[in-house]
Amino acid sequence: MTKLTRVLFEDGATPFSPELIKLRILASSSAYGWDGLRVIHSIGGVDEPMTILSKFHQLCVPIGPQEFRVDWKTGARIKRRWHGRGVFSLFPAMEAHTFQTSGLPDVLNWNIDAAVLHRTAERELDRTLSGVALFPRLGAEDARMVDLGRRVAIALEPAVALASRLRVEELQVEATMHLLRHHSSVGIFFGPERSSVSAARLRPAAERLHDEDGTAITIEDLADLVGLSPYHFLRQFKRVVGETPHQYLIHLRIERAKGMLETGCLSIADIALQSGFSSQSHLTTFFRRQVGLTPKAYRELLLR
Repeated sequence: MTKLTRVLFEDGATPFSPELIKLRILASSSAYGWDGLRVIHSIGGVDEPMTILSKFHQLCVPIGPQEFRVDWKTGARIKRRWHGRGVFSLFPAMEAHTFQTSGLPDVLNWNIDAAVLHRTAERELDRTLSGVALFPRLGAEDARMVDLGRRVAIALEPAVALASRLRVEELQVEATMHLLRHHSSVGIFFGPERSSVSAARLRPAAERLHDEDGTAITIEDLADLVGLSPYHFLRQFKRVVGETPHQYLIHLRIERAKGMLETGCLSIADIALQSGFSSQSHLTTFFRRQVGLTPKAYRELLLR
């Protein structure tokens, strides 16, 4: 790799220059107005070497079945790896790296704010840290990280995305902690999981989900309500309730929709909006998944 093109990637948008890459964006968090989340599912390759310096940690998880080659240079070292399902790559923030790909990779690019990662480490470890370094990875095997990336790609799909911001936040909290524990300079300081908390401690978060008023509910907001870190809150909520906050919220919305369907007074489109879904199609997707019938079929069965 001899020719270098420097791109300063600062704002969370795609770092790829149009003249260097054939990029087709399949889905992105920015398209849904998800502030604080920076995820792009795209197909496209870098035709010639490109250098990136980013203030975000960048995760790359292959989604499609086709393998592709990545040539990666840091300092004087050049590595060549074949990427496919089952591996991921990690490019730490504020470390220049030059890369080039073959073919048209189908990948999830997931950007995590370095400042957020630092704050998370300090909160979880309850100590002040001078710095938190992530270790670069290229085509590394990590089943948990690959699984998280694929779950994010599913949550970005148009059929479910507008109802899945909370789900992506859950996955981002889990990914951040996984990176800190297994791919960072502070991983050695983490001990066993914290002790359990009572159901009573978690009730304010459940009440907030029950009282959903249409405003955005974030994992950090729910964790603050019960005085826990986002990661510890997620683990404890799942332990006590048996489902994640997002799954719990979807169940509540489906129950609301079922109640309105039983009366037969409102259109399914109106029921979708009043029960917390963004559209009739989004209601139908989750309703069929949980109930086993479409809202229309469910109503018709009840009103026979």
